[in-house]
Amino acid sequence: MDPENILKPLRVRHFSQKKQRWIHVKKSILTHIGQWAAGAGSSSSSGSSNPPSPTTLNPSSPVENNAKGPFPSSIQVLTWNIDFMQPNGKERTTVALNHIQCDVFRCQDGRRPDPCVILLQEIHPESLPAILEHDWVRNHFNMIPTKEDHWPQRAYGNVTMVSRTIPVLSAQLLAFGNSIMGRHVLLVDLRLGAQKANDREALSDKSDMPVTLRIANVHLESLPYGASTRPVQLAATATMLREKGIHAGIVGGDMNAISPGDGHIHEDAGLLDAWLDGDEDEKGFTWGYQPPSEFAAGRLDKIFYTSMAHCTVEVPQQVGVGLKTAHRQWVTDHYAPLAIKGIFEVAVPDSDD
Repeated sequence: MDPENILKPLRVRHFSQKKQRWIHVKKSILTHIGQWAAGAGSSSSSGSSNPPSPTTLNPSSPVENNAKGPFPSSIQVLTWNIDFMQPNGKERTTVALNHIQCDVFRCQDGRRPDPCVILLQEIHPESLPAILEHDWVRNHFNMIPTKEDHWPQRAYGNVTMVSRTIPVLSAQLLAFGNSIMGRHVLLVDLRLGAQKANDREALSDKSDMPVTLRIANVHLESLPYGASTRPVQLAATATMLREKGIHAGIVGGDMNAISPGDGHIHEDAGLLDAWLDGDEDEKGFTWGYQPPSEFAAGRLDKIFYTSMAHCTVEVPQQVGVGLKTAHRQWVTDHYAPLAIKGIFEVAVPDSDD
């Protein structure tokens, strides 16, 4: 029998310009968001159903305030493995972040991005400061975690960044008990807006009907050894995405799909694949080219989602193709799948149907 998975809460942090350090978003603030969202549309004891003010949500940031209702109804999700094994990790991570900022989200002037979530894997402890010190990240993102000791092992771990235009309700880390590599999944609950399922014509970028979306950032077990381990890890992740109170779930990351059976483990876990053309289509491959490998190229990095989400799926595009540092070193051996805006629009069925 596999050892039990270990679940622990994590603090959500943002950068305080006033204190010049990363500080946690206080639980009272997160609770305030959740209580307002749960009671949206009904009167509170004070007779008001207005959301918290931006100042209340994020008093420490003069650059930008956290979202208030109406909440975004669509987001962009990017997942990228940064490769912990290669040298110059801090430089490579900085180049990757600059690429995400300027070339992916078109924020060359430092402006805030559209609502988005960035899922990073294989972040080496020496690379973590590159994220913590990046101006665009400091100004526009909440981050989980900010310290290496939150990961199950010291080698490397996952980092999730959520744009501050999306309220974050809570965060957790699930350490896989069957992993010999310290593999884990970060789980972050977000507040999004939703439209009724029969109101598609009215669907817009924002809605004031609050729902909870759980986003998972995972790195499944590597190597052929992991062929029997990966399905168990993904199934455990999928179970977390369907917990009570979660309206929809997304999981992105390095699925290490290198064995014949890996192509359908998401189906066994009850998840849908954002990429519609299967694992044999080279347009979807994310590994094996940077540099060319003796092993077969393949689609190792994927984005799955629960069937509870109404999705207008647009094919994920590849990010980071051919990207090198100023010293001509590959930034990472992985491409990054980006689910472009509009892919996940959570819908609430009409109770009158």
